[in-house]
Amino acid sequence: FNIGESYAGLLPIDDTSDRELFFWFVPTTNPAASDEIMIWLNGGPGCSSLDGFLHENGPAIWQPGTFLPVPNTWTWVNLTNVVWVEQPVGTGYSRGTPNATSEIDVANQFRGFWKNFVDLFKLHDRKVFVTGESYGE
Repeated sequence: FNIGESYAGLLPIDDTSDRELFFWFVPTTNPAASDEIMIWLNGGPGCSSLDGFLHENGPAIWQPGTFLPVPNTWTWVNLTNVVWVEQPVGTGYSRGTPNATSEIDVANQFRGFWKNFVDLFKLHDRKVFVTGESYGE
């Protein structure tokens, strides 16, 4: 089945290293949400946000004991634009040598990624909602 428009990949956290965060971005088809975006972060830190994407609130869910994913009727993409981000560096498909030793380090990595993400997808001046589970909140 088709999950609709989506973009996944790696974006650098700064201009001086090869460290990158992995993301999966799914734009909504809801016209009422054209000026907003939601960031989903799984807890940990260090838990893959693909867990949320594939098992909880993404456009497709992979249910336990099944061979294939199924459409998620209750995906948050029905409400708003959503990006799932694997952070900090070293989590999931994110690349680079992990070096975060504090919440400030994690925040600085995310800030660099977010600037590059907003620039790439031309999402300036959007309302931004950040949510997640466990430590991701």
